[in-house]
Amino acid sequence: MDLLLIFTFISACLLFILAASFLLYQVPLRVTVSFRQEGSMQKTALMAVWGMLGMRRTNTGNDRLTEICVGKLVVLSRAAPVHEEENQTEPGIAGIRSAPDLVPFVRDITGPVRELVHALYHEISFRDARGTVRIGFSDPVATGMLYGGYWATRFVLEASRIRLDMVPVFDRECLELDLAARFTVSHPFRILGIGARMRAISGLSGIHPVS
Repeated sequence: MDLLLIFTFISACLLFILAASFLLYQVPLRVTVSFRQEGSMQKTALMAVWGMLGMRRTNTGNDRLTEICVGKLVVLSRAAPVHEEENQTEPGIAGIRSAPDLVPFVRDITGPVRELVHALYHEISFRDARGTVRIGFSDPVATGMLYGGYWATRFVLEASRIRLDMVPVFDRECLELDLAARFTVSHPFRILGIGARMRAISGLSGIHPVS
């Protein structure tokens, strides 16, 4: 009787793990890339959301902010100046001369690279892009011609799920951008698995990260 209970418990745990793994594999990753420029101020942001988990990285001039979120709650936040991160010694890839034999490496890595390109093409889908462009030239006529060309081609952009609002500025030179693009990765674990295989192959082939 005890053996039957143990067997039933182990089977239930295995089924739960398999079901959870399958569900997690089916959860898509949503990625948003945004860029904003206003005068000398530039701000770029990358946000990835997987289920309830999210990661947001913001770069505003000399500062970088990385945040880990659960839902709308920020559970971890780390800010660092850009120059400090750039001055840190980062691991790189050893030069080609450090590989004892590139032929086996190229032969072994060709398959995963082809598989990665295929996965990226099929798994990543463009959702939409939207934003506002405020632009003006020193010549108001040139500004008007650009604005007219924008209206003539706007339907093409909207058919491609690109929705841009252009605001012409006729009295001064101006370029202000507020843009965002959204993508969906259908099965992120597939891409991560291929990346792990490529890293393992590079390690076995003698191309190691160096400090």
